[in-house]
Amino acid sequence: MNDYLPDLKITDEEGLCGVCSNLTKTKCSACGEIKYCSIEHQNADWEKHRGRCSPYKILNDDTLGRYAVAVRDLLPGEVIVRECPVTVGPKHYSPPVCLGCLTPIISLKELRLCSKCGWPTCSEECEQSEIHAENECPIFASARIRFLWNPTCVGEEDKAESALIPDNPMLQCITPLRLLLAKERDVRRWEKEVVPMEAHMEKRFDTDAWKSDTVNVSGFLRKACRLSERFSDEDIMWACGILQVLFLFFCCFITLVKITMYKSSQLLQSFLLAKESKMHAVQDANMI
Repeated sequence: MNDYLPDLKITDEEGLCGVCSNLTKTKCSACGEIKYCSIEHQNADWEKHRGRCSPYKILNDDTLGRYAVAVRDLLPGEVIVRECPVTVGPKHYSPPVCLGCLTPIISLKELRLCSKCGWPTCSEECEQSEIHAENECPIFASARIRFLWNPTCVGEEDKAESALIPDNPMLQCITPLRLLLAKERDVRRWEKEVVPMEAHMEKRFDTDAWKSDTVNVSGFLRKACRLSERFSDEDIMWACGILQVLFLFFCCFITLVKITMYKSSQLLQSFLLAKESKMHAVQDANMI
């Protein structure tokens, strides 16, 4: 029997066993997609099921929050998870980027604006892309809110290219807005994948980031963009919280990878130096 077989989980709903087709209420606890009437049948089907079974399970901790734990041995180079993102968009503090392909806009010469809403898109193709045309574009166009390349220099478009500020506050609303619009398009996926995410509302409350989001995101969307009846302040702040937690997690992950790579390079360097010293010692001994 496989030592790393996921547990069978009892459910309220009956279904057919994936091996013998008998009715059963137990299913694979890792993926929840297939039912087995016994551990023996689960084990018999494991080689076929393993390739599409989730190799991890999600647990909760009062201190750490949600985390993943492997439910079986992971093979070197094995893909652990592959998902289609709920949405994509610029990071919270972002320089001007194309809202279609997210390519950074380096200079004012590259600052092409969408013909419908007046926000950055680097080409007609990006202007018509689904991610832009079906999200913020009609909202900005309806509210007649145009993008300001530098909100501190309104009416001074002849200023130097350096006036393209590195963290344009107008872009802070894009990804939270896209996330909220994704809920309207697919509530089922939203409840399954987004609702369980951490937003840390209590910890973020009244912080500098919270105050900034209240003005630049919630206030901007609800007042300037006339979305107060569509999204509540709590909805918007919750979306901001989720995105910021994910961004911090990503930063921590990248830092961990860099530290691991640095330590690995140091270990390799130490190993090579030790090996070189040993070779010199052998050569010296031979010379003696």
